[in-house]
Amino acid sequence: VHGILFQKMLRVLSLSLKRVVCKGNIFVNSIQVPFINRGFAVGSDSEDEGKMVKYEKVKNSLIKGGTPDSMFRAHIDSIMYIPLPDHSAYFKREDQKILLSESEYKRFQNTLKKEGKQYIAATVVKNPKVFTRNTGEIISEQDLGITIIPPVESAKDVHHSGLLCAAQVRMYGGERFGKTHFLLLTPISKMKITEWIEPPTPIGKVRIEEVLARNTRVEDLDLEQKVALGYIQKLLLNVPMMSESAQRISFALVSGNVHMIIMCALRVIAEYEEQVSPRPFNEEANRLIHEIVNENNLTLALQKVCEALGNIAKKEEIILKIEKKGQAIYEETEREKEKNKGNDSFGKVTDERIEIAKKFRKNIEGKKLPPIAQKKFDEEIAKYLSVNVRDPESLSIRTYLEYLSSMPWGISSTDSIEIDKARKILDEGHYGMNDIKQRILEFLAVGKLHGKVHGKIVCFVGPPGVGKTSIGASIAKAINRKFYRIAVGGDRDSSTMKGFRRTYVGAIPGKIVQALRNVQVDNPVILIDEIDKMGGRSIHGDPSSVLLEILDPEQNPSFTDDYLDTPIDLSKILFLCTANTTYTIPKPLLDRMEIIQVSGYTHTEKMHILEKYLKPQAYAKSGIQGREKDYKIAEDANKRLIEDFCREPGVRSLQRAIKRVTERLALKLIKGERDIVVDSSNLEYYVGHPPFHSQKIYPVTPIGVSCGLAYSELGGSIMYIETRESAPGKEETEKKGLGKVRITGSLGDVMKESVEIAHTFTKNFLMKNLPDSPASDYLSFKEIHIHLPEGAVPKEGPSGGVAITTSLMSLALNKPVLQNIAMTGEITLQGKVLPIGGVKEKVLAAQREGIKRVILPVQNKKDYEKLPDFIKKDTEVNFVDNYSEVFNILFPDVKIAQFIPSLFIVTCNCL
Repeated sequence: VHGILFQKMLRVLSLSLKRVVCKGNIFVNSIQVPFINRGFAVGSDSEDEGKMVKYEKVKNSLIKGGTPDSMFRAHIDSIMYIPLPDHSAYFKREDQKILLSESEYKRFQNTLKKEGKQYIAATVVKNPKVFTRNTGEIISEQDLGITIIPPVESAKDVHHSGLLCAAQVRMYGGERFGKTHFLLLTPISKMKITEWIEPPTPIGKVRIEEVLARNTRVEDLDLEQKVALGYIQKLLLNVPMMSESAQRISFALVSGNVHMIIMCALRVIAEYEEQVSPRPFNEEANRLIHEIVNENNLTLALQKVCEALGNIAKKEEIILKIEKKGQAIYEETEREKEKNKGNDSFGKVTDERIEIAKKFRKNIEGKKLPPIAQKKFDEEIAKYLSVNVRDPESLSIRTYLEYLSSMPWGISSTDSIEIDKARKILDEGHYGMNDIKQRILEFLAVGKLHGKVHGKIVCFVGPPGVGKTSIGASIAKAINRKFYRIAVGGDRDSSTMKGFRRTYVGAIPGKIVQALRNVQVDNPVILIDEIDKMGGRSIHGDPSSVLLEILDPEQNPSFTDDYLDTPIDLSKILFLCTANTTYTIPKPLLDRMEIIQVSGYTHTEKMHILEKYLKPQAYAKSGIQGREKDYKIAEDANKRLIEDFCREPGVRSLQRAIKRVTERLALKLIKGERDIVVDSSNLEYYVGHPPFHSQKIYPVTPIGVSCGLAYSELGGSIMYIETRESAPGKEETEKKGLGKVRITGSLGDVMKESVEIAHTFTKNFLMKNLPDSPASDYLSFKEIHIHLPEGAVPKEGPSGGVAITTSLMSLALNKPVLQNIAMTGEITLQGKVLPIGGVKEKVLAAQREGIKRVILPVQNKKDYEKLPDFIKKDTEVNFVDNYSEVFNILFPDVKIAQFIPSLFIVTCNCL
């Protein structure tokens, strides 16, 4: 009875199929028959009749199959072929298309018009990927529902089993792709490629064998198949899907067609994995669909569908649990908000938050908060107690209160300014530097008379390793204040000093506020280290402008950190700064500082520092202290260590070198060696080869060479200037009167200008003072090449003018310069010798190279007189004001008229 009723119902459904429209497709058993004019509902009866004719043909073919396991096979001799990136492309919704290039579109149009066929054979490539067009734009099956035809080189790259699909070519217009052609596919049945007529490149032509599954129904299945199908039906009713797929499944379940149910299940799997799985299309789902599509055994096909739908059900169960948990948390949060809404007291707040609020209030007991800070504190406490504990703002408010309540509001340390004690502390920490110590003591004496030490910004400028940072620590110790160091080298963000606004996640106060919080007093000594290496203006602000507000005594009493957003008095802080040079410090900032130059250590000072400070420290760190009877470091080893290994003005490398010596001694002592002597002969065994060598490359100075003196951040050095005629013996050069100058040696712009000035002055000097000599017009007709050795080292500055002029004079006169003499000074076009910097370092460099006579500008005499006596006693210095004096010293055999300053007398008659 049930069988008869089911057959009658099927006939009714078959007749009603004439009016069934489901997104442009009619389902017939396992076949989706596409409408000719896809995209609109059924209109005229003639259109419906055309569809029914196709339906009847397919139906009759299926009915003739015979037994349940038999299949109807239709052969198609020639049909177009396209590859697809994966199996999800078979089951695209109508708004998802296959993108066609211009050449692909033309081929499809021509072939379909010529052959009158609306069908295409499609299989999947063996290695699915995300493919791109030549435009470089990535387009995948996940990108706005767009799929592209993947590039294929041969038939080996694709599977030979796939689906026969109905095809439509459409043109769309849009902002993203412009006027673009797309291909719409609708699967009809399984097929297998039997022969390649045209190989895929990627579009081809094939000969196929179409496989139409029999109209298998539920009553035709065995027990195992029925159980699997029942499980599939149960899962399909519980899996979320598109409305289009829901309509198809409803029709399939009512009809009882097994293969139709399988095809609908595949569509659901493809749609679900496309939305839920990571891009590209889920590989596991792709594999299952491929196996199901190519599986002819109905039992195995049903089992694999169960497996795929089961995986989806598990994912949905996990998603449902997460959603329920999230909804529960949200509902609890909302209840807490309603519960605590309007609470301004401790009445309805948890005990833990009450204790935290009490701790904050206890932190500010005894502190003198400014009115603005006190008001801000009370407001934040009230807000903290009213906000829900799960609200992210609660943690932000708590962090803010921790910083605000831990600041040293009104807490100061007591100064103890004793000049004798300060002098003793400075002497203990630093050897020499008497002028620096004297200036610091004067500064402290003024502070003692005023009763406070602040209001001045001191900047120590000098080469690395000379003790600038340790001087700051000694000052803090001398006046009994806490010391804090802030390194600003490389900072490019103004918020580093001023703090980050609380609107940003993870905001923190600036370094000044953190310094005060760490030292817990409002009058520490803060050292801003490496201020010359601070970054300049950038998109993150200008940190040097923030330092103006911090360091300026007129502005820092009301400094406002962007995080705390309340004024902070910085006027009690003693700010010290360090720098290697003042050239890179912004002028407005430099104007607010008192510069104290810290020069490098002399050879004698380094010897004393090595014996008194560095050796005891190295002995203690190496563990050989107290065993001096087993080893000895000779004095000549100390001297060579300083001269050949550690020439820089500071003592950092000297500290590292002596540490290497003591570590090697420790190894020898552990091995049982005794009576070890370290001297100049075996020093290289302990510290390696010396990095420095003598810069005196000319024992005897030749013609056209002079010895200058240079100064850099690392100290002083001697610098030779070499001058030669670049094209000797060329008569045509003399006739043309070319007096060109070539310059090499990595010279900067200022030094190049010094060369031009020296060349012009030398020509005029020789023509004026030696008119009858061959040297008078030598430079006017010869091409001269000037070179400064060590070309990889950049050279800059005006102080080489005298040395360059001397080198040109020597070449023109064809006479060498007086031996064993060095010189420095800027020269003008009139021959005036102007002052220079780095007198101490330059004199020490000359002494180190064994040069006992130096020429300096007369205006640097005051700088030379400040040098220690042990430096001045070994050097003969000639102070000059005009180059004529230099000429008489360097070329005593050449007589010229003595320089007499011009005297102008002006008279006038006044009525």
